[in-house]
Amino acid sequence: MTGSIHCRNCGAPADPRRQRCEYCGAWQGFEPSQPWNLLFHSRKARRRFIYPLLIAAGCLLMFYIYGVAFDRLSETTLVRLTPLWFFLIVFGIYGYVAEKLLAAVYAGESADVPAALGKWLRQTISRHPLFGIFAAVLLFPFLLIKAKSSLPVAFIGSMLWGILLLLFFVFAFPAL
Repeated sequence: MTGSIHCRNCGAPADPRRQRCEYCGAWQGFEPSQPWNLLFHSRKARRRFIYPLLIAAGCLLMFYIYGVAFDRLSETTLVRLTPLWFFLIVFGIYGYVAEKLLAAVYAGESADVPAALGKWLRQTISRHPLFGIFAAVLLFPFLLIKAKSSLPVAFIGSMLWGILLLLFFVFAFPAL
């Protein structure tokens, strides 16, 4: 294995004789002229484009629903539209954080994503206790998910928070 060749997906050192990355399982021989392959198979593209775009789209949708169209929508409609913007924002945040944690895993600083999160939380709580505790509560799904790609982590984390949101609406607002 040479240090000069890296996986296009995760950035980990890659063996040029293998067709798949041993860390994330991504194919190493995709055609870069296809823009969708380049977009979804590149960690850099996901971290710099896809996840921030999803966060921005969720925030804009939330602003439109509650800032512009608020008076025209019923309370029931507002509750039903909440998962749209909520899922986009949570997916983007979880994907972005997963990319950062996976970078620590691929650099050999941690064994897996939960270990990388634990290390980051310990450092954060020691410097900023209130923010660290808040982050620990919000990022708890990372402790349950052991994936080698940020997309499944973001999806599963978003689904867990979506279920919690649904349970909140069912039990806190049963009339809606």
